[in-house]
Amino acid sequence: MYKILIADDEEIERKALYKMIKENLSDQAVVVGEADNGHRAMELAMTHLPDIVLLDIKMPGMDGIAALREMKSRGSKAKFIMISAFDTFDYARNVMKEGVKEYLLKPARINETVETILRVINEIESEQQTLQAQTDLHNRFNKTLSFVQSEWVTTLLLNHTQEINIAELGPAIDVHLANSYAVVFELDDSAGDKISRYRWLKRTMKELCNGLTGPLSGMQIPVFIPVETEAGALAVAGLMEKVNRMFSEAFQSGSIRSGVGRVAYDVTHFLRSHQEALTALGHTNINRRTILFEPGMDKEIRETDTLYHSEQRLIDAIKLGTFEQVPKAFEHYFKHLNMMAEGNVEVMRKNIKELFIIVTAVSKELGISLLKPSILRGAETPIELREQGRAELYKVIDQLSAWRRHGALGQMSEAKKYINTNYASPMALEDIASRVGISPYYFSKLFKEHFSITFIDYVTSVRIKRAKELLCYTRLSLKEIAYQVGYKDPNYFSRVFKKNEGMSPKEYRTQKQKNYS
Repeated sequence: MYKILIADDEEIERKALYKMIKENLSDQAVVVGEADNGHRAMELAMTHLPDIVLLDIKMPGMDGIAALREMKSRGSKAKFIMISAFDTFDYARNVMKEGVKEYLLKPARINETVETILRVINEIESEQQTLQAQTDLHNRFNKTLSFVQSEWVTTLLLNHTQEINIAELGPAIDVHLANSYAVVFELDDSAGDKISRYRWLKRTMKELCNGLTGPLSGMQIPVFIPVETEAGALAVAGLMEKVNRMFSEAFQSGSIRSGVGRVAYDVTHFLRSHQEALTALGHTNINRRTILFEPGMDKEIRETDTLYHSEQRLIDAIKLGTFEQVPKAFEHYFKHLNMMAEGNVEVMRKNIKELFIIVTAVSKELGISLLKPSILRGAETPIELREQGRAELYKVIDQLSAWRRHGALGQMSEAKKYINTNYASPMALEDIASRVGISPYYFSKLFKEHFSITFIDYVTSVRIKRAKELLCYTRLSLKEIAYQVGYKDPNYFSRVFKKNEGMSPKEYRTQKQKNYS
C-alpha cells in the first residue's frame, strides 16, 4: 500500500483529492496526512515518510517548491506531483528543475488525477523491480566471484597454471596479489563445525586485509594476503595474532594456528610462499600459534619433501579424481613416513590409520561413503605395512572409480532434472552441488565428464531453449520472457541469446513468424 501526503492551502481541494484517492485507489494507496502549508507538509513528510506527495506550488509561509527542496535535502525519497491553479511555463520550468515529472491543474479532475497517481505508482514499482534485479545480480555475482577466486587459489596451488594464463585471469576476477604473503591456517580438529569456522575466517580475512581465501582442505585453509612492501612479514604476523584473538571471541571452543611464508612478488612465487607457510605451520604449538617461515626451518627436511607434503599430494590426487597418480603418491608418502619413523612399525601404523581417516573424510565431502577399511592388522615389518596400506588404497580407488562411473550418474541426473524444472530460479553451482551432496569443484568436474557440457553452459542451453519456445508460441514481451527463463536483466538475456543463436530475440521471433506465415 503506497502512502500519499496531500499539501494544499485550500481545504476544499484537499478534501476533493482525499475523496478521489479513497474511492478510486483504495486498493493501492492510502492518504497518511494533510497539510495546509509548506512547513506542515515538511513535518508530516518526515513523520510518515510518504511514497507520493501531492504538493500545491502556491502556499503561505513556505511554498511548494521550497518545501520540495527541503524534503529532498532531508533525504525524502518521495515522488512529487505538483498542483497549481496557474498553467504557466515558468511554474512548469521551476518544478522540472527539481526532477518533478507530473503536474496537475486545479480544480483537480478525477480521471486526470487518478491516471497521474497511477503513473507515479508504476514508476515507483518499476524502480523497485530494477533495484531488486540489480541487488540480485550483485549478490549472484559476488557469490560466483567468491567461488571463482577460491578455485583460482586451488589451480595455483596445484600448479595447474598451464591450463590458463593465471597472471591474466587474476585481475579479471578482482585478484591483485603482487607483494603477497601466503598463510596457511589450521583448525583444531576437535573444534566442532569446521564449515562455520571456515566461513568466518574467509569473511574475516576479506574484511581485515582483502585476503584471498582458498578452499578448506581437511582442517587447513590457504590464504594469500596483499601487504605493502615496507610493511613486511611482521605486519602479517601482527594480523595473525589479531585473527587468533577474534577467533577466540567468536567461538567458545577450539583454536586456530597459522604459518606464514615469505613474500611472493608475483604469481610465480605463490607456490613457494605456500610451501613455506606449510613448513612454518608445522613448527607451531599451543604456545606459539603463529610462526613466520625462516630459511633454517628446511634443514631438518626439505620443504618439498616433507611427510606432510607427500601426504597432501596423495589426498589431492584422490580429491581431484586423478586416481592414476595415487599409487606413485602413496609410494612417495610411505618413503617419507619410513624416514620420519625410522622404521618403527607402530608409529607408521598409527600414521597410516590417520591417513585413511582423512581419505574417508575427504570422500564424504565429495559425496561418497566408503566401506570402512580393515587395515594394518598383523603387519610386523615396514614392507608388510606398505603392502597392506597399498592394497587398502587400491580398494578405495576401486570404490571411488566405480562410484564415479555409475553412482555419480544418479546424482548428476538429479542435478540435471532439478535444472530442467527450476531453470527460472537462481542457479548457483555451489547451491546445486550442495543439493546433491558433492563439493562444488568435484560436482563441476563430474557434470562435464558425464554430460560433455559445463554446468553453466547447460543451464544457459535450457533457458535459451525455453525462451525460443516462448518467442515462437506466445505474445509475451521480451522482458516477460527474460523473467520467465531466469534472467532478471532483459538486456543481459538478449546478449546471451544472441551469443548462442547468432541473432537477437526480436530477430528470432520475426524470423519464425515469417516461416509460419
